[in-house]
Amino acid sequence: DLMEYNNGEDEMFSVLSKWATGVISERKIYFRVIVPEQEDDLAYYCIIRVQQSLSVSRLFVFTIDFHGEIDAERRLAVSSSFRENLKECTDIVILKKCIREKVAIRPSSPGKPWNPTWSEYFLHHKSWDLI
Repeated sequence: DLMEYNNGEDEMFSVLSKWATGVISERKIYFRVIVPEQEDDLAYYCIIRVQQSLSVSRLFVFTIDFHGEIDAERRLAVSSSFRENLKECTDIVILKKCIREKVAIRPSSPGKPWNPTWSEYFLHHKSWDLI
């Protein structure tokens, strides 16, 4: 008899399904509603896209795209919450990569040069990758 090999994928997607508010496409795209700190009628949410690596079969990338005017601290809290939930999985290792290589930045004033620190790059970026 062959033992079934558990590579952690089922547990990973189970955690994602519980953390997310809903599923757009099973094992591919999820969403989470984010409750704003102030009362208004705007929609705040993030979309979580799951991509399996083409070159390494057991490597997955989660891209979290935030929608709505969500401040950096709130985005960081949502991302950290997801990361902490994934850490509970026994067969998963989260690699240390916070954001993708392309960073969108906004200078404080157009005529003034802006030399941001690494944390400012991180906080101004609305699409974060978790590998």
